[in-house]
Amino acid sequence: IQTYVIDFISTLLVQDMFFAPSRIDTMDLKMKYFPPSPMSRFQIVSISDEKLLDVHFLEYIDKQKKQREATGSGDAPTAIYLNHGFGASSLSWLPTIPYLAEKLNAASVRGHDKCGFGFSERPEWQDAYSSATSAQVASSLFRYEKNERVVLIGHSMGSFCTLQMVSSIPDDVPLSIVLVAPALGFPRLPKMEVPLMNSDLAKFTTRNIIDPPLRYCLRRLVGLKKFWKNGLRMVWGDRTKLTESDALRFQWPAIGHGWEQGILNFVRNMPNLPDAAELLQRVASRPNTRILVIRGTKDKVITKGMMDSIFADYQNSSNMSFVDMPGLGHDPFEEDVQSFVDIVAKWFSSKET
Repeated sequence: IQTYVIDFISTLLVQDMFFAPSRIDTMDLKMKYFPPSPMSRFQIVSISDEKLLDVHFLEYIDKQKKQREATGSGDAPTAIYLNHGFGASSLSWLPTIPYLAEKLNAASVRGHDKCGFGFSERPEWQDAYSSATSAQVASSLFRYEKNERVVLIGHSMGSFCTLQMVSSIPDDVPLSIVLVAPALGFPRLPKMEVPLMNSDLAKFTTRNIIDPPLRYCLRRLVGLKKFWKNGLRMVWGDRTKLTESDALRFQWPAIGHGWEQGILNFVRNMPNLPDAAELLQRVASRPNTRILVIRGTKDKVITKGMMDSIFADYQNSSNMSFVDMPGLGHDPFEEDVQSFVDIVAKWFSSKET
């Protein structure tokens, strides 16, 4: 047993010291100008007087629509903001953005990487990984003109951020919200209200004893050749439709320096999510607001029971619509881009929900 233990520990040390997966820093991407996408942008966002975040986001701008808007000609354009879900990044929206912009007459589409995901900075301060901070970042990056129609779209865990963004938009601005497989009914992690959890000893233990093996396991796990592809196959409705490009959009951000610790920090902030029922009720009662909820019928992550637990009282609501996408799973906007966008466009252009 001693031989096996020594061999195991030696293997771990050798792998971590000499064969650890390479990582790239966000600054390297910026300085060498090798962005994840032609739509990639980086911006420093002020969270408070003492806290700044270097955020990666996607930005699509239709200059022709902007010019027509400036001259007052043509239909009123749309400004869209996208919030990704757990384990994903803004890159998840790449196939959807062009078609969505076309169908919704969008002059601009934006969406950022939450801290812990994608290529945004991963600072040491824990509040950076909260949904509230992500909503603050989104509100800082979101731009819309007075005559533009505003659309907010959130997927899975990104639904929290999407709904939290609403408080930054004046009530007299007409607002269209699309929630895709919203994780609002997902069981919340309990808060650990234990004084010792915030002690220096607890922080030292977490940083130097608990986190290192967790980071190692995550590094090795995401380094497996088919990890992301097999993972996505489990949550997609039709696994045969999954392509290498689909998996790469999830796999690529994992090369970012500090990816593993960022995931751990995000998970530790999940107990601080706002009460979903209260948040939804507050947004649903806002004037000039319409909400569309979309779910794939084969979604194994957000089950029908979870949906019913949070949306049961809104089935007959005048400003809330529900659409099931047959045969699709947890990522319907990626699994069938055209059908998803067509559903959103049809709802968006209708006067009644």
